[in-house]
Amino acid sequence: MKKLIRLSVIAVLLFSATQLSAKEQVSISRIVIFGDSLSDTGKMYKKSKGWLPSSPPYYTGRFADGPVWVDYIKEAFQKKAIDLTIINESEGGATAAAYEKESYNPTYQVINNLEHEVEQFLENNKFQSSDLVIIWAGANDYVTNNWRDTDRVMLAIDQTISQALIGGAAQVLVINIPKLNITPFSNYYDNTQSADLENISTKHNQELIRLMSTRNPDKVRLFDVASELKEIIQNAASLGFTNTDQACYTKGYIWHPFIKGKSKQYAHSKSLIQYDYYGLKTEPKKMEELNRYELRELFENDPNFSKNPMLHDALPSGQQMSLRERDTFNRQGNSRLIDDDDSTMARSIDIAGNAPDNCDGYLFWDKVHPTTAAHQVLADRLYSFFELYYTLR
Repeated sequence: MKKLIRLSVIAVLLFSATQLSAKEQVSISRIVIFGDSLSDTGKMYKKSKGWLPSSPPYYTGRFADGPVWVDYIKEAFQKKAIDLTIINESEGGATAAAYEKESYNPTYQVINNLEHEVEQFLENNKFQSSDLVIIWAGANDYVTNNWRDTDRVMLAIDQTISQALIGGAAQVLVINIPKLNITPFSNYYDNTQSADLENISTKHNQELIRLMSTRNPDKVRLFDVASELKEIIQNAASLGFTNTDQACYTKGYIWHPFIKGKSKQYAHSKSLIQYDYYGLKTEPKKMEELNRYELRELFENDPNFSKNPMLHDALPSGQQMSLRERDTFNRQGNSRLIDDDDSTMARSIDIAGNAPDNCDGYLFWDKVHPTTAAHQVLADRLYSFFELYYTLR
């Protein structure tokens, strides 16, 4: 009997060792990212025809003054000769939940969300057995749209995890959100509002831990960026940061509209907008199909863009036309108003503001986005996390 027990124990240990070995051999050859402006490497920039984020001062479609963590991770792979593909569906302004399904707010027809980002990925790709799927979203749901429904945000994240795993992805990494009250954005709030930002971000991260507890820890992991950022601030000097609570770039955008349009109507179908300018109606369009004039009208008239702290500072400004230019422009007729190649219209487009001369030592680039230096530190820590849990090839 004792011999049988010993054999059983040995069998269990051998099985466990085999399982551990299998876990250690999880090989990743592709990373797929779903997220918002903290991870965007040009998707919103392309979608908005170069309007958002305004460049300069923002760096080539990034919501920062230089490369973001995704760029630095890619660079690290290249330095180590790791031939790993990165597909990044992250888009500035994206929420976790899909609010357009129940809201007539036009912003939700053009602002992305996790569900739609996955749909966009699946249009030309499919999940693979060597995929690491990274999900980093949720801040926009609370900061931008003033929603406080963490259950709905968790459901959106949970569904994205399920889609990835059921679709065949090997691993999923979920990133929580930093304490929103430590960003320069909170400096514009009173103590009560700042406390509300802290409470909702804390609740989000607590709920995310509970969500992770329902998942297989060998397949779904959590990267605690909130703790990482807290540690970075506590040890700022040793990391080269001398300013951790103010934004380096504070220009924001100032809009000086030179033409006042008539009514505009938004289609309530998914991701579509319909305009009625000067009696000239357009068919419902996706945001990426809008011309520069229509985009200008959208950004100017929709407060969910102009008052969106995750997008606000990156919006372009408009130069006011002279009265002579305005009269000439108005006499040219409606068709000229929506001409993408109109040189007069081009002169009405300006950058958001001049870039600061020096952002050395700053943790935050604008009110909510880290500097490229902060992204570098974050990327280094993420890369160490990758090496700990994944075999990269």
